[in-house]
Amino acid sequence: MEEQVQQEQEDVGLQEEMTKDRNRPHYEKGVLIEELWEEDKNQLKALPVSNLPIYSIDSLFAVVFILLLKHGL
Repeated sequence: MEEQVQQEQEDVGLQEEMTKDRNRPHYEKGVLIEELWEEDKNQLKALPVSNLPIYSIDSLFAVVFILLLKHGL
């Protein structure tokens, strides 16, 4: 329990540091990081509410192979 409280305190401290750090210019672009974040944030897409199925590359190749055999390609 004490470890969890300590972890939460460290998380809050890290969050505060990251928030402060956004108020400095980007090393290359010379614009505040906060401004760049606001631009990027507007282009983010929401995550789906429902769970999505997860497929491995191996299962994808297997499906493609089966479809190729089925359709004689």
